[in-house]
Amino acid sequence: MRAFSVGVAGAIPVSVFAQQRVAVAPAVESAPLAAIDPIVLATFRAYPDGGQTLTDRVRVLILQNNYLASDVARAIKADGLLTSAQRAAVEKGLAEALSRLGVTAQEAGGLTGAQWAALVTTLAVGGGALGFGIYEVTKKVSPQ
Repeated sequence: MRAFSVGVAGAIPVSVFAQQRVAVAPAVESAPLAAIDPIVLATFRAYPDGGQTLTDRVRVLILQNNYLASDVARAIKADGLLTSAQRAAVEKGLAEALSRLGVTAQEAGGLTGAQWAALVTTLAVGGGALGFGIYEVTKKVSPQ
């Protein structure tokens, strides 16, 4: 147990981070977004009224060319590129394609209950071990 304590104590930094100055990287302007693939734009122009045909076409397009999914998603977010009917059809087509590809959305809450329990348990055990290691290293042995 003593070796573990010494190992843990060796991993603990000597200085306190809150008292050190940390260099902050300068703000970098974000790069302009890449252009949306012309195939995706042509698909939208071919179906100006949206509807199920656009939904089907977007689904097939993404299933045949997975790399176009990001362009379709960026087109959905772009202001003024799609009408509301097109946007609804494209969102549905994208969702159907991603579902068929096995892509699922993460829960809105983030971690599930089991994941939270595992995380808290891991942190508790790790914190306890760290605390015991620090105690072992810093306790004073009285001479006899």
